[in-house]
Amino acid sequence: PAVLAALNNIVKQANENAIPVTICGEIAGEPAGAILLMGMGYRRLSMNAFNLRKINWLIRKVTLEESKHLLSQALNSVSHEEVFGHLNDYLETKGLGGLIRAGA
Repeated sequence: PAVLAALNNIVKQANENAIPVTICGEIAGEPAGAILLMGMGYRRLSMNAFNLRKINWLIRKVTLEESKHLLSQALNSVSHEEVFGHLNDYLETKGLGGLIRAGA
């Protein structure tokens, strides 16, 4: 949760100062990470080509309101296990659990 709070603070500060911000790395290419970044307000995600289509498809299935709600749950969590629990439950409920299971 601490890293999520830091990333959230970065995008808030950037938006307040009209500075465009892009995030690059594995978090952007992971379904749970992309959802949380979307909820934070990141609009540019950089990732490897392997994950691009999957994440592009995913963000069309998740509303901004849902991503903000999940972000709120994540930021109020006390452990990364709790964060992943919220995200996994959400994805399973939406019928998107296959994105987080091994081999997805």
